[in-house]
Amino acid sequence: QRSQYKKKTNGQKSTMTDTRIQKLNGIGFKWTIWGAKFELLERFAEDNGSCLVPQAHNILGRWVAEQRSQYKKKTNGQKSTMTDTRIQKLNGIGFKWTIWGAKFELLERFAEDNGSCLVPQAHNILGRWVAEQRSQYKK
Repeated sequence: QRSQYKKKTNGQKSTMTDTRIQKLNGIGFKWTIWGAKFELLERFAEDNGSCLVPQAHNILGRWVAEQRSQYKKKTNGQKSTMTDTRIQKLNGIGFKWTIWGAKFELLERFAEDNGSCLVPQAHNILGRWVAEQRSQYKK
């Protein structure tokens, strides 16, 4: 459907009709894969309070990692699929372009909620990250 839609919007011959477009739009169909995955990330952020998606979250975790990779390429002047519009959309939902920045934001929230940065190591991602920061500091 997406390829036919693209052909139609580019003025090429397509099996996509205006009626089909209206029906698909009516059920919330996303015309780009990027848009669909961005919507998943938005929901993840609403449910979890951040855009820090665990790598174990297969599809979305890989997509988030790819966004960071494409952003890095763009900022280094390399060929990239990252656009200014995508950057603005991701920034708009609090996306952090580095893992360190994302985990620091989690630590800030933890400190606000708990009155300190004493994160138990059993606190999954954040606990391990805090322990790693302390270890790096000692070196």
